[in-house]
Amino acid sequence: MRKIIKFNSIIAIIAVVFLASCTKNEVTKVTISDSSLSFLVGQIDSLIANTEYTGDIVPTVTWSSSNPAVVSVKNGEIEALKTGTATITATAGDKSASCTVTVTDQINSTFTTGLLAYWGDYYEGGISNNYQLFLANAKDTLALEFNANLTAVDNLPDGAYTMVDTEDYTTFSDYVPFTLVAYNFDYNYGSMFYNNSFATGFVEGTATITKTAGNYKIEYALIDYMGNTLNGTYNGSLGFYDGTQQEAAPIAKIAKKNNLRTVTLKK
Repeated sequence: MRKIIKFNSIIAIIAVVFLASCTKNEVTKVTISDSSLSFLVGQIDSLIANTEYTGDIVPTVTWSSSNPAVVSVKNGEIEALKTGTATITATAGDKSASCTVTVTDQINSTFTTGLLAYWGDYYEGGISNNYQLFLANAKDTLALEFNANLTAVDNLPDGAYTMVDTEDYTTFSDYVPFTLVAYNFDYNYGSMFYNNSFATGFVEGTATITKTAGNYKIEYALIDYMGNTLNGTYNGSLGFYDGTQQEAAPIAKIAKKNNLRTVTLKK
C-alpha cells in the first residue's frame, strides 16, 4: 500500500512540474501612462507602457507613431516635431494601447504676479540699464530681459521694446534702450518661458510698457526658436528688486525669494 501511495505522489509531482512548464507565454493586457497629451513644438516627454502576461517570458514592447513627421517615438520617448496630431501605440504580443498627441505652436498662459529686477549697466556698454521682468502663475514663468535708458533706475519706461540678438560680446552695442534681449543658447541668458515640463527661449518679439498710477500694462508678442508663439497682456503691480544694491545677488536667489524660478536651456 505504501508503495502505491509513494508512486502516486511521484506521478502527481511530475504532473504539476510538467503542467507548470507548459504554461503559455501570452500577453493579456497592455496599458499606457496617458491616453491623450497636448504638446508644444519641440517638447519632449516619455510614455510608460505596462504589460500583463502569463508564462515566464517578459514580453517586449514596441512603439510606433501614426504620424512620425509630427510626433516621433523611440522606446517610449516622444518628441513633438511640428503642429498636428499623431497616435502613439505601444504593442506587446497581440495587445496594444494608444495615446493621442496633439501638437500646437501656441503657448497659452495667463500670469497673475510679477517682479522687476534692476541690474544697472549690467553689460557695461555705457548705453543702457538692464532689467529682468518675471511674470508668473502657479505653473508657468515668463522671464523677459529689457534694456532701458541710463536714467531709468527704478522702473521700466513706457514704450515699445523690440527683441534683438547680438554677436558683439565685448561692448554689447546692440543692447540699446528699448530693446528686449533674445535668449542666447551659448551663454544661457535672455528671454524665456518655462514650467516643470517645458522650457524655451525667445528669439523674436516685442513688448509694450504702459504705466498708470503705479500699475503696469505689459503687452507682449513673442516667438521662440521652434516657432511657438506667446501673446498676452499683464495688468497689475510689480515687485521691485535692486540688484545693484546687493552683494553677488544671483537671479536664482531673487527667483527663489519671489517664488519664481530660473532654468538653463539647451538647444
